[in-house]
Amino acid sequence: MKTLSLVVGTILVCLSFTSCEKEDHLTNCGDQIVISADEYITAPNDQLTINNLELNGDCLTINFSSSGCSGDTWKLELIDASIILESN
Repeated sequence: MKTLSLVVGTILVCLSFTSCEKEDHLTNCGDQIVISADEYITAPNDQLTINNLELNGDCLTINFSSSGCSGDTWKLELIDASIILESN
Protein backbone atom coordinates (compact mmCIF):
# COMPACT_ATOMS: atom_id res chain seq x y z
CA MET A 1 0.00 0.00 0.00
CA LYS A 2 2.85 2.40 0.84
CA THR A 3 4.51 1.58 -2.48
CA LEU A 4 1.33 2.41 -4.41
CA SER A 5 0.95 5.71 -2.55
CA LEU A 6 4.60 6.56 -3.24
CA VAL A 7 4.24 5.79 -6.96
CA VAL A 8 1.01 7.80 -7.27
CA GLY A 9 2.55 10.70 -5.33
CA THR A 10 5.66 10.67 -7.53
CA ILE A 11 3.55 10.66 -10.70
CA LEU A 12 1.44 13.57 -9.44
CA VAL A 13 4.53 15.61 -8.57
CA CYS A 14 6.10 14.91 -11.97
CA LEU A 15 2.87 15.87 -13.76
CA SER A 16 2.59 19.10 -11.83
CA PHE A 17 6.12 20.15 -12.83
CA THR A 18 5.76 19.20 -16.49
CA SER A 19 2.32 20.75 -16.97
CA CYS A 20 3.38 24.27 -15.97
CA GLU A 21 4.08 26.79 -18.70
CA LYS A 22 6.37 29.72 -18.22
CA GLU A 23 4.84 32.85 -19.69
CA ASP A 24 7.10 35.85 -20.09
CA HIS A 25 4.80 38.30 -21.81
CA LEU A 26 6.50 41.65 -21.72
CA THR A 27 4.31 44.60 -22.55
CA ASN A 28 5.82 47.42 -24.58
CA CYS A 29 4.16 50.60 -23.38
CA GLY A 30 6.40 52.98 -25.27
CA ASP A 31 8.77 55.23 -23.36
CA GLN A 32 10.29 54.03 -20.11
CA ILE A 33 10.07 55.80 -16.76
CA VAL A 34 13.22 57.66 -15.72
CA ILE A 35 14.01 56.99 -12.06
CA SER A 36 16.41 59.65 -10.83
CA ALA A 37 16.16 62.06 -7.92
CA ASP A 38 18.57 64.48 -9.63
CA GLU A 39 16.63 64.56 -12.90
CA TYR A 40 13.37 64.95 -10.99
CA ILE A 41 14.72 68.03 -9.19
CA THR A 42 16.19 69.64 -12.33
CA ALA A 43 13.36 68.77 -14.76
CA PRO A 44 11.18 71.58 -16.13
CA ASN A 45 8.03 72.09 -14.11
CA ASP A 46 5.90 73.92 -16.65
CA GLN A 47 2.20 74.25 -15.88
CA LEU A 48 -0.01 71.54 -17.35
CA THR A 49 -3.38 69.97 -16.67
CA ILE A 50 -3.86 66.22 -16.35
CA ASN A 51 -7.14 65.50 -18.11
CA ASN A 52 -7.30 61.72 -17.68
CA LEU A 53 -5.30 58.78 -16.32
CA GLU A 54 -5.95 55.19 -17.37
CA LEU A 55 -4.37 51.85 -16.63
CA ASN A 56 -4.40 49.73 -19.78
CA GLY A 57 -3.06 46.37 -18.65
CA ASP A 58 0.48 47.12 -17.47
CA CYS A 59 0.59 50.53 -19.19
CA LEU A 60 -0.27 53.93 -17.76
CA THR A 61 -1.88 56.32 -20.26
CA ILE A 62 -1.80 60.00 -19.31
CA ASN A 63 -3.83 62.58 -21.23
CA PHE A 64 -2.77 66.13 -20.47
CA SER A 65 -2.90 69.61 -21.94
CA SER A 66 -1.31 73.01 -21.57
CA SER A 67 -2.36 76.38 -22.87
CA GLY A 68 -0.40 78.94 -24.82
CA CYS A 69 1.65 76.56 -26.96
CA SER A 70 1.20 73.95 -29.66
CA GLY A 71 3.15 71.09 -28.11
CA ASP A 72 5.01 70.33 -31.36
CA THR A 73 8.40 70.78 -29.69
CA TRP A 74 7.63 69.10 -26.38
CA LYS A 75 9.97 66.40 -25.13
CA LEU A 76 7.94 64.12 -22.88
CA GLU A 77 9.48 62.11 -20.07
CA LEU A 78 7.90 60.54 -17.02
CA ILE A 79 10.42 61.07 -14.22
CA ASP A 80 10.19 59.48 -10.77
CA ALA A 81 12.01 60.99 -7.79
CA SER A 82 13.24 57.52 -6.71
CA ILE A 83 11.29 57.73 -3.46
CA ILE A 84 9.67 54.37 -2.85
CA LEU A 85 7.27 53.60 -0.04
CA GLU A 86 7.11 49.90 0.69
CA SER A 87 4.51 48.02 2.67
CA ASN A 88 3.95 44.43 3.64
